[in-house]
Amino acid sequence: MKVDIYIGRDNQRKTFVTLVNEYCCPVCPYVSVYLDTKLSGNSFNSRHSYAQQMKFALRYFNSNGIDLTQRARSGHFLNRAEIDAFYTACKFKAGNELSNVVSIHRYSDKSIQNAIHAGRVSEGKVKALTAKGRLYRLLDYLEFLYTSIHADHIVPDLVKQKYEFSLKHLKGKLRTLKDFNTECVAHGESLLPADKFLRLLEVIKPDSNDNPFKSSRLRNYLVVSLFIQTGIRKGALAKLKIGDCKFWGTFDEISIVKRPDDVADPRRFRPSQKTQPHRSFVPKELMQELKNYIDTVRCRYPASVDHEMIFVAEKDSRGTAGDPLSLSSIDKIFEKLSEAISFDVHPHLLRHKWNELFTDFAESGGMSIDQQDKLRKYVMGWSRDSQMGALYNEFKIFEQAKAYQQERQDSMTEGDA
Repeated sequence: MKVDIYIGRDNQRKTFVTLVNEYCCPVCPYVSVYLDTKLSGNSFNSRHSYAQQMKFALRYFNSNGIDLTQRARSGHFLNRAEIDAFYTACKFKAGNELSNVVSIHRYSDKSIQNAIHAGRVSEGKVKALTAKGRLYRLLDYLEFLYTSIHADHIVPDLVKQKYEFSLKHLKGKLRTLKDFNTECVAHGESLLPADKFLRLLEVIKPDSNDNPFKSSRLRNYLVVSLFIQTGIRKGALAKLKIGDCKFWGTFDEISIVKRPDDVADPRRFRPSQKTQPHRSFVPKELMQELKNYIDTVRCRYPASVDHEMIFVAEKDSRGTAGDPLSLSSIDKIFEKLSEAISFDVHPHLLRHKWNELFTDFAESGGMSIDQQDKLRKYVMGWSRDSQMGALYNEFKIFEQAKAYQQERQDSMTEGDA
């Protein structure tokens, strides 16, 4: 079973997501309708994530001989033990031997206890948010099945009771996931230490002797530099068009625009922009290098005239030279950089680093907390009531709290003296 993506042939060329078997046939018509009808109002990236959650649930239940559609038709749905077992599976990585994707029942209590002592269970755990997403996807899908199969009929009381029990027990399990992650996160360290960040800045330079790329050095340098300078998301950079760049006047802006199901985007897996439309400011020197790339490198590839995406594939191993740069290609750029600096670096980590550096700059300039919050929300494309600033800036918040505590403790010590 795998997640499959296909593009409609109408004028809108909307992207659809479904689950297919080894013969590329949909695994279940209900699943296909659920993903592309009930969830159609969500972005493609969200629907793709939901499809992954559905795959997890279906693989688990199939491996345990449970057909969710048949259960819904018969009105039995899921009992307490089945929900409890799935809840346990949701907390582990899909391939983990204790994840219950195969079947946790084949392990004895002693073998599980031994695994815990060996550290394998804790290492195989996923984040609470991941587990909650899997559990909620099952709950939402059961609601969809109940409505689709029984809503147009007089539902027997026993069927309704079993359905309501399944939902009630699932919701109870969802509430217990609030305190799932109990380990103390090391907020006292920057997610991207200064020495690794400086090393990244050095090796990504096109003329650096330590640059890990044999080709596409200018393009890769620009990709990484834009992440560092703007803090934008990977999808936003992949969707960036020439027309989004202000190559005139102040020569220092790019527009981050939402373009869901962009008919001009030929990619099968289209990137999407999650945050609100906004403008990001880019140093003139970097903007000039970006224009130079467009005028002297991008134009070499005939396929680039068919679209306006700035960054293009430069290797032609699959006949893709000149096509818009894919999200997987951006990931490969960072995989190679991670090896070069001996540290796992990725686009979202640079978004965290941008927020960390922004706080340093704002505080050194005497900017108020309220001003920082407003400016940060605009530049990041967050809504006015967003609380993401605290999440992305946990390291700086920890430093401030630590300094306050030390100052308070010092004052108490001096008072005792």
